[in-house]
Amino acid sequence: MCEENAEEAKGFISNGGRRLAHLTNVTFRDGETFAFTEETSGQNRHLQPQVMLGMAHLLLVSAIGMSLGHSAVLLPKLKEEEANSNLYVDEETGSLIASIFMLVSPVGSLGGGLLLEHIGRRTSYLLGELLFVLGWLLITTAHNQAMLIGGRVIYGTAVGICTSASSVLYDELSHPRFRGSVLVLGASFGAIGVLAMCTMGAALHWRVAAAFATAPLIFNLLILWFYIPESPTFLVKKNRLVEAELSLTWVWGPDSQAKVMQDLRNLSQRFRTQFEERRPFLNRWNAKACLGRFVNNCKRYLAPPILKPFIIVLVFNILQIPCGLGIVMFYTVDILSKVKGETYDTFDEFTMTILLSTARVISLIISAAAMYRVGRRTIGILSGLGSSAFALAAGVVLYLRHIPNLSVQTEAWINVVLITSYVSLNTFGIYCLAYTMIGEVLPAKVRGELFGSIVAISNVFSGAADKIYPWLLHSLGIHGLFILFGVSSVICTIFVYFFLPETFGCTLDNIEDYFHQPNILWISRNKVSTAPEVMVNNGTLASS
Repeated sequence: MCEENAEEAKGFISNGGRRLAHLTNVTFRDGETFAFTEETSGQNRHLQPQVMLGMAHLLLVSAIGMSLGHSAVLLPKLKEEEANSNLYVDEETGSLIASIFMLVSPVGSLGGGLLLEHIGRRTSYLLGELLFVLGWLLITTAHNQAMLIGGRVIYGTAVGICTSASSVLYDELSHPRFRGSVLVLGASFGAIGVLAMCTMGAALHWRVAAAFATAPLIFNLLILWFYIPESPTFLVKKNRLVEAELSLTWVWGPDSQAKVMQDLRNLSQRFRTQFEERRPFLNRWNAKACLGRFVNNCKRYLAPPILKPFIIVLVFNILQIPCGLGIVMFYTVDILSKVKGETYDTFDEFTMTILLSTARVISLIISAAAMYRVGRRTIGILSGLGSSAFALAAGVVLYLRHIPNLSVQTEAWINVVLITSYVSLNTFGIYCLAYTMIGEVLPAKVRGELFGSIVAISNVFSGAADKIYPWLLHSLGIHGLFILFGVSSVICTIFVYFFLPETFGCTLDNIEDYFHQPNILWISRNKVSTAPEVMVNNGTLASS
C-alpha cells in the first residue's frame, strides 16, 4: 500500500458518507499490514455494527411484509369505489393488481444479482430502497388503475433487488454467531409487517396506509447511507483494498487489527486465483476473447465448489414449497373453510387465521433464538419430522371425519391443534432454513448472481404452487392436500439429513472451504478437511 493511502486513513475516515472511526498512528509495514488505534473506542464497539446491520435488515423485512399484505387491504377498498371511478377495480383487474407483485419480483431478483456484482451490495441496496419508496409514493398519489399497477410493478421489482442485496450484505458483514438468528428473526418481522399493514388498512384510508409504509424504508435508508459500509468481499473483488480494510475495521473494531488483516489476506487469496483465470480476456472484445470469457464463466459456474452449494440450496428451496406452508398461508381462510365443512361449527375460520398467524410469529421468534445455540441440521430435521407427523395426522382425521365415540366438537379441536402444530413446526425449521441457507452456503465470488437466481427460481415455483392450489384441492380433497404436505415434509427431511451442511457458528470462509471437499453427501464428508485452516469436527465446521 502506498504512502498516500496512509494519509487517507488518518483522522476521521468517511466511507459512503459515514464516519467510520477516529484513526491515528497509521503505520504500514511491508506494503501489506498496518496497525492503528482509536482514541475513543469502547469495549463493546464490536457489537455496534451487528446491531446496526440487524436493525437495517429487520426494517427492510418489515417493509417487505407490508407490501405482501398490501393487496389484501387495497382491493376491498377499491371495490367500494364508484363504478365510474378511475380507481374502481373488478375481479379481473383486482387479480392483476394482486399477482403482478409476484410476477415482477423474480425479475428484480435476477437483475439484483447482476447489480450486486457490478455496482456493489450497498449501492444495489440503496437503489432498491429508493425504488421501493418510489413505488409506494406512486400508489399513494394514484388517480387511476395504471398508477396503481405501476406502483406495484416498481416496488415488486424493488423487493427482488433489496432481498438479494440485504441478505448478501448482511451475510458478508455479520458475525457468524448472530447471522442465522437475525435472518430468521427477519421472517418474524415480515409477519409483523403483514399484520401492521392489515391493521393500518382497517383503521386508515388506503392512501394513508401506503404513505406510512414508507416509514421503515426511510429509516433504513438513513442507516445505510450514514453508517453501513460496502461489503469487504465486493471491495476486495474489485481490488479496492484500502476501502476493504476500513470496512473490515468497522466490522471487527480498531483493536482487532490482526483479525482484520487475516480476513483481508484470506479474501485477497480467494479472488487472486479468479483474477488470474480471467486476466487473458480482460479489456478484449474480439470474438476469441468473448468466447474465452464465456468458456471461462461456464467452467467457473460448473466447478464443484460452486455447483454443489448452488444445487443443494436450490433443490432444498424447491422441495420445501410442496411442504405446504406457503399455500396454507396464502389460502388460509379457504383451507380452513374446507376443514370446517358443514359439520364443524366450533371455530370461525377468520379467528383461526389470526391464531395461525400468531403461532407463526411465535415459531419464528423461537427459531431465531434456537439458531443462536442449535445447529441448522438439527432444527431442520426436527421441523421436518414434526410437521410431517402433524400434517399426516390432520389428513387422516379429515379423511375419517365423524370418528366413532368422538364428539364433533372434540374432532374439530383436534384438527385445530394438528393444523396449528403443523404450521408452527414447518415455520420453525424448514421455512426458515430455506431463507437462511441461501446466503450462507454460496461462494463469495458468485454469491450475488446465484442468490438472485435462486430467489427468482424459487418465486416461480412458489407462484406455480399457489396457482395450481384449486386443482390440487379438487383432485385430492382437503384430506389429500394435508397428506401431500406430510409426505413432502418427509422427503424434505431426508434431503436435509443427507445433503444439507451444518453451518452453525461457521464463518463464510469455513463454509466455502467445505465445498472444496470431494463429497456431495454431508454424511460422507471428510472429518478433517485438507484445507489448512478448517476442520470438520463433531458434525460442524470449525476454524482451527
